[in-house]
Amino acid sequence: MNMENCPIAEQLLSRKLHSSGVAVMSVRYASDELERVYAKSGTRDVEILWDPENLGAISVFLDGIWHEVHAVLDWFDGVPVDVWSNLRSVLREFSNAAHSDFQPTITTQVSGE
Repeated sequence: MNMENCPIAEQLLSRKLHSSGVAVMSVRYASDELERVYAKSGTRDVEILWDPENLGAISVFLDGIWHEVHAVLDWFDGVPVDVWSNLRSVLREFSNAAHSDFQPTITTQVSGE
Protein backbone atom coordinates (compact mmCIF):
# COMPACT_ATOMS: atom_id res chain seq x y z
CA MET A 1 0.00 0.00 0.00
CA ASN A 2 1.49 3.30 -1.09
CA MET A 3 1.10 5.97 1.61
CA GLU A 4 2.31 8.68 -0.74
CA ASN A 5 -0.35 11.29 -1.51
CA CYS A 6 -2.47 10.10 1.39
CA PRO A 7 -4.36 13.17 2.66
CA ILE A 8 -4.74 11.83 6.20
CA ALA A 9 -1.98 9.70 7.70
CA GLU A 10 -2.64 8.88 11.32
CA GLN A 11 -4.07 5.48 12.29
CA LEU A 12 -4.61 2.58 9.93
CA LEU A 13 -7.78 0.47 10.25
CA SER A 14 -9.69 -2.07 8.23
CA ARG A 15 -13.45 -1.59 7.88
CA LYS A 16 -16.28 -3.11 5.86
CA LEU A 17 -17.58 -1.11 2.94
CA HIS A 18 -21.38 -1.29 2.86
CA SER A 19 -24.03 0.33 0.70
CA SER A 20 -24.18 3.19 3.23
CA GLY A 21 -20.40 3.72 3.18
CA VAL A 22 -18.02 2.95 6.03
CA ALA A 23 -18.07 3.71 9.76
CA VAL A 24 -15.34 4.60 12.22
CA MET A 25 -16.23 5.22 15.88
CA SER A 26 -19.92 5.03 14.88
CA VAL A 27 -19.43 7.96 12.50
CA ARG A 28 -20.63 7.21 8.97
CA TYR A 29 -18.60 8.28 5.94
CA ALA A 30 -19.92 8.21 2.38
CA SER A 31 -18.96 9.47 -1.07
CA ASP A 32 -19.71 8.92 -4.74
CA GLU A 33 -16.44 6.97 -5.02
CA LEU A 34 -17.44 4.60 -2.20
CA GLU A 35 -20.84 4.08 -3.86
CA ARG A 36 -19.14 3.29 -7.17
CA VAL A 37 -16.80 0.73 -5.61
CA TYR A 38 -19.65 -0.84 -3.61
CA ALA A 39 -21.80 -1.11 -6.76
CA LYS A 40 -18.91 -2.85 -8.53
CA SER A 41 -17.71 -5.22 -5.79
CA GLY A 42 -20.29 -5.25 -2.98
CA THR A 43 -19.40 -5.49 0.69
CA ARG A 44 -15.66 -5.80 1.18
CA ASP A 45 -12.88 -4.84 3.55
CA VAL A 46 -11.16 -1.52 2.87
CA GLU A 47 -8.14 0.10 4.50
CA ILE A 48 -8.81 3.38 6.26
CA LEU A 49 -6.62 6.05 7.74
CA TRP A 50 -8.18 8.37 10.27
CA ASP A 51 -7.03 11.25 12.42
CA PRO A 52 -8.15 11.02 16.06
CA GLU A 53 -7.97 14.81 16.24
CA ASN A 54 -10.55 15.28 13.46
CA LEU A 55 -13.45 12.91 12.77
CA GLY A 56 -14.63 15.09 9.88
CA ALA A 57 -12.82 13.07 7.20
CA ILE A 58 -10.98 9.81 6.67
CA SER A 59 -8.87 8.42 3.86
CA VAL A 60 -9.98 5.19 2.18
CA PHE A 61 -7.67 3.08 -0.01
CA LEU A 62 -9.60 2.07 -3.15
CA ASP A 63 -8.13 0.51 -6.27
CA GLY A 64 -4.61 1.59 -5.35
CA ILE A 65 -5.49 5.22 -4.60
CA TRP A 66 -6.21 7.07 -1.34
CA HIS A 67 -9.51 8.97 -1.37
CA GLU A 68 -10.55 11.53 1.21
CA VAL A 69 -14.10 10.80 2.37
CA HIS A 70 -16.08 13.15 4.59
CA ALA A 71 -18.45 12.28 7.41
CA VAL A 72 -22.10 12.27 6.39
CA LEU A 73 -22.79 14.79 9.16
CA ASP A 74 -20.56 17.81 8.58
CA TRP A 75 -20.58 18.85 12.25
CA PHE A 76 -17.90 16.16 12.85
CA ASP A 77 -15.39 18.44 11.09
CA GLY A 78 -12.71 19.28 13.66
CA VAL A 79 -14.20 17.09 16.40
CA PRO A 80 -11.54 14.99 18.18
CA VAL A 81 -12.27 11.36 19.04
CA ASP A 82 -12.05 11.96 22.80
CA VAL A 83 -14.80 14.61 22.64
CA TRP A 84 -16.99 12.29 20.54
CA SER A 85 -16.33 9.33 22.88
CA ASN A 86 -17.31 11.40 25.92
CA LEU A 87 -20.47 12.61 24.21
CA ARG A 88 -21.41 9.04 23.22
CA SER A 89 -20.97 7.94 26.85
CA VAL A 90 -23.23 10.74 28.08
CA LEU A 91 -25.85 9.89 25.44
CA ARG A 92 -25.73 6.19 26.40
CA GLU A 93 -26.17 7.07 30.09
CA PHE A 94 -29.08 9.35 29.23
CA SER A 95 -30.68 6.67 27.08
CA ASN A 96 -30.23 4.02 29.79
CA ALA A 97 -31.69 6.36 32.43
CA ALA A 98 -34.67 7.17 30.22
CA HIS A 99 -35.21 3.47 29.54
CA SER A 100 -35.10 2.59 33.25
CA ASP A 101 -37.60 5.39 34.03
CA PHE A 102 -40.08 3.79 31.63
CA GLN A 103 -39.43 0.18 32.66
CA PRO A 104 -41.97 0.06 35.57
CA THR A 105 -44.63 1.57 33.30
CA ILE A 106 -43.91 -0.95 30.57
CA THR A 107 -43.91 -3.84 33.05
CA THR A 108 -47.21 -2.67 34.54
CA GLN A 109 -48.82 -2.33 31.11
CA VAL A 110 -47.66 -5.79 30.01
CA SER A 111 -48.54 -7.58 33.25
CA GLY A 112 -51.87 -5.76 33.68
CA GLU A 113 -51.14 -4.81 37.29
